[in-house]
Amino acid sequence: MKIYLLTRNESDDRSYDEAWGFIIAAKTPEQARKLVLPQASGDEGCAPWLDKTRSSIEYIGKTRGDMKEGILIRDFNAA
Repeated sequence: MKIYLLTRNESDDRSYDEAWGFIIAAKTPEQARKLVLPQASGDEGCAPWLDKTRSSIEYIGKTRGDMKEGILIRDFNAA
């Protein structure tokens, strides 16, 4: 399983009660983006995470052993 860093672009309007980034275990970058469901995102919703012009994704490593795909860390800007 690969590990990805998914972040919102600086040009995207970011505010309080929104997620700004995630570290995600997934097989592909596309799968990683799709794992950001409404429960994980904040007031921004899922749209920025699926839109390649509003967010970027970077491969940062791979997991050891048999890890399931999912969100490992969420960067959330709470009010």
